[in-house]
Order: sequence, then C-alpha cells, then structure tokens
Amino acid sequence: MAGFNVTTEGWEHEGLPVYRPIQRRRSVVVARSEEIDDWIQRKGSKVLEKNGSDLLSNFARARKLTKELVFARKELRERMAVLRKELAELRAKRRSSL
Repeated sequence: MAGFNVTTEGWEHEGLPVYRPIQRRRSVVVARSEEIDDWIQRKGSKVLEKNGSDLLSNFARARKLTKELVFARKELRERMAVLRKELAELRAKRRSSL
C-alpha cells in the first residue's frame, strides 16, 4: 500500500479496514488482504460508485507487487544458498593450503 498512502486517510473514513501501528497521521499503514477483500465485497461497490475505481486498481497493483516480491525473495534465498556453499568451499580450500 506504499503508493496508496496519499489517499489512505480518505479511504479510512469510508471504513477501509487498515491499521496504523503508530497512531499518527501519515504513519505506516497495515492491512490484511482477507479483510480488504471482505470490505470490497460488502461496501466496495457503493464506495467505488462515489470515488471511482482507483481503489480496485491499487489493490490489483498491490497484489501483483506482492507476488513479485515473493518470487524475488525466493530467488534471493536460492542465490544466498549458492553463495554460502561457494564461500564454504573457498574457506576449505584456503585451510587446506595453509
């Protein structure tokens, strides 16, 4: 919801289920996808008629970015495992040459 922060306060007034771990305006916003999906099903169409479809496009983008993040994280973990193995092999070679 990073790119969504500018309008989060307005959507909060419409009942969007978001949480602010630090209770201040313009603070970090946390949301649970299940609660947002439920909110869209219950109230979303009425709010969208009034406010346009920005909300849905932002949620779609957030879901896409989340999937990309999960994939990138998996790739990074795999690469780290390879690098750890290579480092261990280099250390073993160095020890054996001493």
